[in-house]
Amino acid sequence: MLAELQLNLSGAEPRHLVECALTAGFLPATPPTAVRIGGAKVKDARLLGEMVAGNDELSVTWGEDAILQYSRARDHLTLHRSRCEVSAESLVALLRDMPFEACTTSTLDPSWWQGHDSIHGWAFAIKGEGHRLVSQRVIDRGPWRLHRDGDLTVFQFHDLDVDEGTALAQAAPGHALLAPMWQGGHYAGQSWAFKSNAYDYKPQFYERATQTSVLLIHEGEAPRRTIGIAAGSRIHQLFTEQVSRVRIVYMDEEAAKRQLEMLWLYSIESYAMTGKGEIRIDAGYVPLEVDLPSWV
Repeated sequence: MLAELQLNLSGAEPRHLVECALTAGFLPATPPTAVRIGGAKVKDARLLGEMVAGNDELSVTWGEDAILQYSRARDHLTLHRSRCEVSAESLVALLRDMPFEACTTSTLDPSWWQGHDSIHGWAFAIKGEGHRLVSQRVIDRGPWRLHRDGDLTVFQFHDLDVDEGTALAQAAPGHALLAPMWQGGHYAGQSWAFKSNAYDYKPQFYERATQTSVLLIHEGEAPRRTIGIAAGSRIHQLFTEQVSRVRIVYMDEEAAKRQLEMLWLYSIESYAMTGKGEIRIDAGYVPLEVDLPSWV
């Protein structure tokens, strides 16, 4: 179908990515109508690839047809087309050769918007090293349709030929599961965003020999946000000490068992303090069967 499409990319090689977008026809080959570098209007526009590579802040527009925006500091590159072919197959073809790590898309309904740090579009993509940004065990177990091509994985959150209410109902569970880790989801996001939202996180212990961060939960269950940030701390390092593994130790064994599936999805080790001392409760754990939605 023909519709508006916006791609929000991070971890990109900006010059090469823009060249790929031009080659694919996603960005117009015609001269732009307006160019701003660092907020200042520019009349003598160079080649797009050169402008992106040589500037920290860039905005390029082609009337109401297309937009390119780039921020080096926020590791963010936006490509917008007011009308183009929108399908999972065309998205895979477009992203296949682009150098990036993560990409969110625009929504069918603007009311879905939940802020810049949330997954809220009809699709999400990770590529190459970007796969480290999503909990590996959740990829094949989520309420989404997967499209793979080489080192590219595209998550489709809903059918594209249904009404907006049905689309949102299909997409909401996937959006929640791939929410940022600092909100209890499984997407680590960009390093600067993760670190700015994990300012109050501090594990109780650190095992230098195994590079293991240890959290002690004194009462009840661990907050989802704490679990998500703990998982993300292996991806976006928060401290001087390198963290490769995370262990959560519960004083309440029943609480640990209730959260076992959640911790397994994050690949976090689960322990409990019992009358026999500290025991590992996730050894040999068999995850629950996944009941995927019928549309998937």
